[in-house]
Amino acid sequence: MIFDGKLKAFFDWLEADYLDKIPDWAFMLMIIVALGILLFEFFRYRCSKCGSIMKNITGEGDAAATYICKRCGYQAMIFG
Repeated sequence: MIFDGKLKAFFDWLEADYLDKIPDWAFMLMIIVALGILLFEFFRYRCSKCGSIMKNITGEGDAAATYICKRCGYQAMIFG
C-alpha cells in the first residue's frame, strides 16, 4: 500500500467532507476557466529568435502592434 493507506484515507476524507458538497456547475466552471487560461497562454505571440513570450508595448487596439521580447529584447511589428 502507498503510505500505509494514509493517502487513500486522505482522499476519502476529502471527498466525503468537501468534494461532495461542491455543486456540479462549480466544477464545470473551474474546468472552463482553467482551459481558457491555458488557451490564452498558448496563443500569445512568441519571439522568433528565442521563443519567449513577447510583450505588447503599444495599445491592443492599434492596427500594427509593436511587441518586444522579454528575454532577448527583440522587437517586432505584428499586423492584425
